Amino acid sequence: MAEAQKLSVRPRAVLGKKVNALRRVDFARVSLTEKTHADVPLHFVNESPAVRTLGAVLLHARSEVNVEAFPQDMPRAIEVDLSGLLEIDDAIFVRDLKVDATTLRITNDPDELVVKAVPVKVEEEPKAAEVAAPVEGEIPAEGGAEEGAAPAAGAEAGKPGAPAAAKGGAPAAEGAAKGAPPKAPAGGAKKA
Repeated sequence: MAEAQKLSVRPRAVLGKKVNALRRVDFARVSLTEKTHADVPLHFVNESPAVRTLGAVLLHARSEVNVEAFPQDMPRAIEVDLSGLLEIDDAIFVRDLKVDATTLRITNDPDELVVKAVPVKVEEEPKAAEVAAPVEGEIPAEGGAEEGAAPAAGAEAGKPGAPAAAKGGAPAAEGAAKGAPPKAPAGGAKKA
């Protein structure tokens, strides 16, 4: 029998969602003498003073960065220290990440935002929307929304090809539009 070779590999794709039922893992053979690229997750550590004392919230713009390094130097994660966010609108960019520049290089744009302390914005609903949308079953003071629906029901009854619908559908239309102003008879709306 041939002797087994020892290969340097890294997982390329893992398929399967169940924890104990791993279905398939694809490995890629890597060279230890060539640099490779990988997306490395960012782990946010410590608490920001802006969040603790000023009531800010953190806006996380990136959760991972692309790194170029030799396979043996590739980190599992990069820690981002949030204790430097002292004031509202303080931010950490890719250029601010603490990594060993001799072994790896972050290929993302250095001016790309990673995390930012932003003020909390409380948005109130506009009061004009409450006036424009009446509660169901309530008669509007100006009669704007209900009047727009009434001619559509009356227009169907006044069509020349639907006399049976006008007779059978008129009581149903009046019942459906309870609270609406009284409608003119369908025959009286014709023009000569």
